[in-house]
Amino acid sequence: VPNELMPMVKALNALFKRVSLAITRERQFTSEAAHELRTPLAALKTNVQVALGALEQTPAKEELVAIDHGITRLSAVVDQLLIIARVDSLESAQLPRDEFNVHQLCSTVIGDVAQMAYEQQIELSLVADESLQVSQHQALLEIALRNLIENAIKHARASQIEIVAHQIDRQLVLKVVDDGVGFADDILSNATERFSRGRSTQSEGIAGVGLGLAIVKRITQLMNAELKIENALEKGASVTLIIPL
Repeated sequence: VPNELMPMVKALNALFKRVSLAITRERQFTSEAAHELRTPLAALKTNVQVALGALEQTPAKEELVAIDHGITRLSAVVDQLLIIARVDSLESAQLPRDEFNVHQLCSTVIGDVAQMAYEQQIELSLVADESLQVSQHQALLEIALRNLIENAIKHARASQIEIVAHQIDRQLVLKVVDDGVGFADDILSNATERFSRGRSTQSEGIAGVGLGLAIVKRITQLMNAELKIENALEKGASVTLIIPL
């Protein structure tokens, strides 16, 4: 490096170091804050549920039900913050590969979200070869798929959600398709940005803070995968993960 450029190089290196430290501190704060919130939220939810069991149907009980729902939503946000802090701390080179059955992974995730779908009167279905075995980071793929399905349950206003999984050459294709309203124009272009929520989502009071698809986007980056979000021609939407194997 020419001597006349050395001051600039040193200044840039110092700047990059400060930025790196700031990002690390932000991730650490997010993780620690979320961890600290989990225990009091769990205790608060337990106390509210005990109180609900002791009360007859009164206005006070209705208020407690609303509080209970609020705690549930906040707990979900805390869990997502922990996930995104953990995912952000990873690097592609650190990802271990696991041999696993894709049909079994999808079935497990569907089982995890089945109650949520039932409460919204949504039918979940799976189209996947039962013998399909792949080598990838199983835990991250499970997190990504769960977020995609939960996002569709919360926001699509659908009656059916179909999960499709198949292998094409050296790629695993995972697709979540719904027959709902599709992505609003104001959200489609930035759906994967953190804390991104459409105007309709906010006005209708739908739970969530806009982290689900952001988590999926970060996981696809770690896996060198591709994420496609599309509205169907008639109704509904599809979100596709194309993952190298």
